[in-house]
Amino acid sequence: MADKIALVVLAAGQGTRMKLDMPKPMVSLMGRPIIDYVLRTCFQFKSIYPATEINLVLGHQREKFDPYFEANWPQTAFTKCVQHQQLGTADAVKAYLSQGSSLKETKYVAILSGDVPLISVDHIQSLQKRLENDSLDGVVATFATNNPKGYGRIKKFNQGLKIIEEKDADEATKKISEVNSGLYIFRKDYLENCIKNISNKNKANEFYLTDTFDENRKVASVLFDEGEDLLGINNLEQLEVTTRRLNDKLVRFWMSQGVRFWDKQSVFMDPEVKFESGVVVYPNVIFEGKCEIGAGSSIGPFSHIKNTSIGKNVSIKGHTTLEKCKIHQEAEVGPYARLRPGADIGEKSKIGNFVEIKKSQLQKGVKVSHLSYVGDAEIGEETNIGCGFITCNYDGAQKHITKIGERCFVGSDSQTVAPVSIGNDCFVASGTTVNTDMPDGSFSISRGRQVTKEGMAKKFIKSKSK
Repeated sequence: MADKIALVVLAAGQGTRMKLDMPKPMVSLMGRPIIDYVLRTCFQFKSIYPATEINLVLGHQREKFDPYFEANWPQTAFTKCVQHQQLGTADAVKAYLSQGSSLKETKYVAILSGDVPLISVDHIQSLQKRLENDSLDGVVATFATNNPKGYGRIKKFNQGLKIIEEKDADEATKKISEVNSGLYIFRKDYLENCIKNISNKNKANEFYLTDTFDENRKVASVLFDEGEDLLGINNLEQLEVTTRRLNDKLVRFWMSQGVRFWDKQSVFMDPEVKFESGVVVYPNVIFEGKCEIGAGSSIGPFSHIKNTSIGKNVSIKGHTTLEKCKIHQEAEVGPYARLRPGADIGEKSKIGNFVEIKKSQLQKGVKVSHLSYVGDAEIGEETNIGCGFITCNYDGAQKHITKIGERCFVGSDSQTVAPVSIGNDCFVASGTTVNTDMPDGSFSISRGRQVTKEGMAKKFIKSKSK
């Protein structure tokens, strides 16, 4: 397709049924704004058809879009148009026609809704194909539903069709099951000519884009079987339904790639999660953000994995929380472990139950087996950390680094007061507080001397009253 096409995303509405103080397209769906899914589809389309211009029509609380756009998209990625008053979909398209990019060169205009996250390139291509093959002026995507309430009904004639909004439909029309999805494609010249004559003489007093369709015009519909993918999100219940549908698509895809889910309905994941074949995922696991899970790894039940890289053959045991960390192959983490941002766990290392690690690099074979906190630390290969170890890394104003060398043994209930360095092959006795550097091969003990008084216990043990 060499002709220039404009993709116009309508995102100016208030979305009052959401009951949230933000524009509806900016509401989070599985970790990213709803509109992000629509934009990604637009750019996928543009990658296939480079002669594509992307335009957004913003309005209500449009300033709340800016931080997201600045952080995620180049300034030149699309043109932002403004609908200053929310007077209906036709008025929103007028904003594009007066402010959009490359209008003179544009032959086709596709209209998308900013609240339909499951829309795909195939949907747009199907409308484009019907428009060109049948020499039409406008095409609308439709689907059939057993509960058409709230949707515009598709009323067909020998030539053309009408889209009748719910508020303007009579009882016979309300029984029609084929409904409007809000996805359209037009010849630009036709759209410009039609939209000039649209009035707001209807029960909503709005300018309807659907009035570009009529029985005497060269317009048609494309009926899609999976109408759920064309559903907009108007309230929080629909957001939850769409979340489950999107999640189910992702889980089914990864199952086809060799990932085993013990209970696919209890696992949730973002679209940017990537698995290698042979991963096993137990029930009630959440994958959030960008995650990579290596072949042969297992993720235990009730774990939460966020923006984390996991190598091959790693065992993540139940109730473990991982965020912005890296775990190398054949390591073992959990249960009930927490790895915070900056944790880098080496190959064949073991992080046990009730261990918290933050901004620390652990080399190959390090063991921190239970009930310990490691923060702002560097630990060398094959070092063993005993139970109840703490890096005292914060002095109330600044964080300081603890360095522990290779093949060290750090006994239970020990602390390091940073900044401090322990060399290679060192032994720290249980109960020791290390606050000065230890050279290679040294031994450190700082506990007080034990004093035992025989027969004195009775002075401190109170007998139970009779």
